[in-house]
Amino acid sequence: MGYFTSHSFFYTYNKLDKMKLGESMTLDELSVGESAIVKKIETDDNMTRRFIDIGLVEGTKVTSLYRSYLKDPTAYFIRGAVIALRKKDAKKIYIIRGNHEDVL
Repeated sequence: MGYFTSHSFFYTYNKLDKMKLGESMTLDELSVGESAIVKKIETDDNMTRRFIDIGLVEGTKVTSLYRSYLKDPTAYFIRGAVIALRKKDAKKIYIIRGNHEDVL
């Protein structure tokens, strides 16, 4: 287990090193504890409506809070609520790493 733990740590560290502040990526790539701003959402009409209902629109700040043991789903803090999203849905949400002040 030690190998996998240290391997996971270095993989995450290297991944974060490559993703600079303000770089565009998808929501599923956001590490726990990091914040980002929603840049674009590319889903079908039904899912877009659900995202709008929970306040997940372009310009919204999102913080990754928790990731389940199997890494799916992940809990995000969105407009004062904790929302769990599946990885397949989070891959359709494009974000910019950082806070409002950092990327705007």
